[in-house]
Amino acid sequence: MKKAWLYILLAIFLATSSAQKQPQKPEQKRYTVDEIRLSAKGDSTFIQITTNAKPDAKKFIIENPPRLVVDLFGGIVNLSKSQYRLLPAGIITSIRAAQHVSKPTPITRIVFDLADVVTTARLRITPNGVKLSLHTPHYPEFSGWSSGRLAPAPVKPEKAAKETTITKPKPVEAPKESLLAVSQPVESLFAAEGELEPEIAKFLKPETLTFEAVSEEKDTITLARYVRNLVVFLPPKKDPFAMPERHRKIEFGKEPIPFVEELTLVGVVKSGNVNMAIMQDQVGYSYILAPGDTVENGNCIEVNDTSAVFRVVEFGQARRVVIPLKKVSAE
Repeated sequence: MKKAWLYILLAIFLATSSAQKQPQKPEQKRYTVDEIRLSAKGDSTFIQITTNAKPDAKKFIIENPPRLVVDLFGGIVNLSKSQYRLLPAGIITSIRAAQHVSKPTPITRIVFDLADVVTTARLRITPNGVKLSLHTPHYPEFSGWSSGRLAPAPVKPEKAAKETTITKPKPVEAPKESLLAVSQPVESLFAAEGELEPEIAKFLKPETLTFEAVSEEKDTITLARYVRNLVVFLPPKKDPFAMPERHRKIEFGKEPIPFVEELTLVGVVKSGNVNMAIMQDQVGYSYILAPGDTVENGNCIEVNDTSAVFRVVEFGQARRVVIPLKKVSAE
């Protein structure tokens, strides 16, 4: 019995000593995530994430909704914003960045919201960041977009690296000259002036257009796909595209002179050998016109059994206007 207890104690001692001798994993090196750049050329969209040291990164794709996620292990966020919505027209519609994990090992997570699911996304780690290339055919090209660079984050002493508590560095506001010049989003412009309701502004996002066709094998194929930004037109109180209404001042006791374009021929009567046209305007006023009677900018030159003919002079040009007799259907 004593020998059994000795064997048990010896086994526990050997297991404890071997566990103490196992090498510990090296602590993840910390670095800052300083900038995001985008560009598109040909059938590819390129993403560059700049860091101040060689990072450790992984990516994964989510299909519903379509997103590309990049995790940087040991990364500390040092970007000018946590979200970017005003991006060039392309497959990437917005970018979100956050300190996904703070301790013990910090992780920076960057989410790229996509207009469509990407089939190929290659990741390459460089000494100063991460480069990704996405296969994005049928999307427009653009030269470049940048999130801007901030001032370098303060470097902590070596002792701080061994502490379990990690304090997120406060971002320093970048000068305006270092940021890429872009225009303000449409929704924020109108919302600031109170011209657009928030319920409407949330729909002002890029729109994906897809052009499809049917092949000889009766299969539906996609010919082209691209993203365009919506354009909003807010007219003034009066619609500038509406035709102005005609207004005239008529002295009391005088008969108004009719506009030819507003007249309808409702009947023809004969007085002796002269045909006379019974006409009505849009308001409902009636007129009896014979050859020689005056209308606005012209006169009546002929009345026959089926129509009334007028000669109108406008802008120095004479034109002939024929108004046919309105047919009344028998009910």
